[in-house]
Amino acid sequence: MSKGAATIPFAGPESFTDNDELGILIDNFSRPRILISYNPPYYSRLVENAGFVKAHDAHSLYFDRDMADALKTKDRLARLVERVKKRSNITVRGVDRKNLKAEFGLFKELYNAAWTKNWGFVPMTPKELDNLVASLSQFFDPRLACFSYINNEPVGFMLTIPDFNQVLHRAYPRPGVPEVFTLAKALWYWKSGPVIDWVRVPLMGVKEEYRIAAPNW
Repeated sequence: MSKGAATIPFAGPESFTDNDELGILIDNFSRPRILISYNPPYYSRLVENAGFVKAHDAHSLYFDRDMADALKTKDRLARLVERVKKRSNITVRGVDRKNLKAEFGLFKELYNAAWTKNWGFVPMTPKELDNLVASLSQFFDPRLACFSYINNEPVGFMLTIPDFNQVLHRAYPRPGVPEVFTLAKALWYWKSGPVIDWVRVPLMGVKEEYRIAAPNW
């Protein structure tokens, strides 16, 4: 939100950079998703009544595996991916679990290159990268991230994380309940009685010079 039509003396709500959550949720209040802003529906009316106006829209999309299976989208997409990989000499690899610091360094390099023209973009600093590694290391699954190469040059990445909010919802942390009990419940639902059936892709990108318009197959 920004205040005033001619100037923008204040913008928000947002984090210091768009590397974190920002904005107000205005649609689909089903439940909080990890690393996405969540608020009661009345928030947008509250800030608009205070004289603020929308500065930018951000959209989230979801891919339903069951629906994709029913429509056979997965098979068609897999065939398309293989054709593109062969034609452009594209290779994709997972994350090296034994060398995560270097892998996150490559992620930062690709992220800063791919996102440079995005609205509100601020390049990630080494300290931000260290903080990201520390914060994601608790629930980061290397199997859900990958890097893409063209002729052995890194050109893109995708970082996917499990929706840990599903665990927190079951653990239900609240005042008056000792934290150790909440942590024990969270560990149970995360490891022993897994409840996570959603993942989120908070960050992905391709270097600008390697982006092309999709051909009409």
